[in-house]
Amino acid sequence: MIKDNQQYKYAKNKLHEFEKELKVIHEKYPSDKNKGTLLGQGYLEHITQLKANIEYYEKKIKTNTEV
Repeated sequence: MIKDNQQYKYAKNKLHEFEKELKVIHEKYPSDKNKGTLLGQGYLEHITQLKANIEYYEKKIKTNTEV
């Protein structure tokens, strides 16, 4: 869970890094989708979790409630 603006910025940066790495994996194995999917699974899980945390934090900021 993101608790402050510093953690929010860190999470956004990590999200972009993971998305870039996932893209690289899929570009590296275009003809072997199973291998690309398998190698990218960890990144995809992190991306999903970071997106959920970022979305939650952004909603809390918009409503000015405690996080």
